[in-house]
Amino acid sequence: MFKHFLFSILFSVITFGQIPWNNFSEGIESASSQNKKIIINIYTDWTSWCKKMERDVYSQDNIMQYISKNFVPIRMDAESNNDILFADKNYTEATLIEEEFGIDGYPSTVFLSSSGEIITVVPGYVGAEEFLLMLKYINEDAYLKQEWEEYVNK
Repeated sequence: MFKHFLFSILFSVITFGQIPWNNFSEGIESASSQNKKIIINIYTDWTSWCKKMERDVYSQDNIMQYISKNFVPIRMDAESNNDILFADKNYTEATLIEEEFGIDGYPSTVFLSSSGEIITVVPGYVGAEEFLLMLKYINEDAYLKQEWEEYVNK
């Protein structure tokens, strides 16, 4: 049953061209139980660069598949007042994004460990080719062994 459910999610991602985004609380819980790293897409509805990132990066088949296979994807609206709990503290999505992740520009991408520790925050728009390389850098734990510039130049 569970395998069928996972296949259905993966199939819908590939078929309909969307990443199965989680809300923050669901994503944190899922990452812990699956022992997967987390990718968080921080966006606003009004920023043209956020829309461009959705259209030109997150909608690419290879990126959708890589994220779905290797990460727990979370999507957060930087202006949301939804209440969430993180590191035993209560926040709204907007205050968590600003206070814990230090983000004040959009889009931004946050990578967390499966236990919710911040790996890195990537501000701004990142093109599809570089974004896929960044996903691999984080997923393969290369960030623990070498700097980004060294990884890119290999």
